[in-house]
Amino acid sequence: QAAIQALPRVRSGGRIGVLSPCYAEHAHAWRKNGFVVREVGEQEVEYFLDSLDVLVVVNPNNPTGLHLSAERLLEWHARLAERGGWLVIDEAFMDNTPGMSLVAETWRIGLIVLRSFGKFFGLAGVRLG
Repeated sequence: QAAIQALPRVRSGGRIGVLSPCYAEHAHAWRKNGFVVREVGEQEVEYFLDSLDVLVVVNPNNPTGLHLSAERLLEWHARLAERGGWLVIDEAFMDNTPGMSLVAETWRIGLIVLRSFGKFFGLAGVRLG
């Protein structure tokens, strides 16, 4: 939650896309910090990607269950990163399929992977650090 709220504060402007439907806090955090957010469906990402500076993806998605492949996500990342953009991947529900996580790829500039301690272990409200 803290990372979701912090990311818009460290980005100095740009066009934000959120793959929707998804957890509403992502779009809310960007809007709250003055960004215009375009909510896009899975089939619309290819069309809008080159007009975005940041794309936020919840993978696997809640509530749809959609799970995007690493190859597809890394392709989107490359297109964004070549223009200084970010791909933000919320992997809060990745614990059941850890081998599909992109956390090992976070050495790539502009690839931000968020994880959750509390979702898998049922520890909502527990704060670490």
